[in-house]
Amino acid sequence: MGIDLDYFLAEDDGAAARALSRPGGPLGRPEVTGHRKTGLFRREPVVTELGPGYPGFASRGVDPVVALGTLAELLTGVPYDSVQEDPRHGAEIACTPSGDRMVLAVTDGLRAALVTVDDTRLREIAAAWNRTEELADIPPEDLVEFLSRLRDLVRSAGDARLYCHVAL
Repeated sequence: MGIDLDYFLAEDDGAAARALSRPGGPLGRPEVTGHRKTGLFRREPVVTELGPGYPGFASRGVDPVVALGTLAELLTGVPYDSVQEDPRHGAEIACTPSGDRMVLAVTDGLRAALVTVDDTRLREIAAAWNRTEELADIPPEDLVEFLSRLRDLVRSAGDARLYCHVAL
């Protein structure tokens, strides 16, 4: 079983934190929310599927801390260590008591850099990003698709901020 990563937009940290208490998270993934009796000794799961509550998309394998830190370095030219010093880089906005789900912030600097990147530069960044250890197993065309979706999401953001919902 893998880690589910949902990149999404929210007005502010409070709105992003509320995504954590929503069944299925910000995108409303199907989630078992209980069980019902179907016979004397049988029970079946009750699945809640609310649908998206926030604009965003699901991702696999592109984590919001290390991978997006490297992406920020590639896009902005700011050294990775400096990216890590940004107080919003991977900052925990909310977390369940068990720690199995959390909402993390994505830096405004990365969001701003993504808004301006064109398709040619996006492909160059994806190729360079693919050469990093953490993303070497992801085909470059998948990284181009991820970057395109992330760029399109932040272009639609207006004043909204970018977040990542992580479900273990």
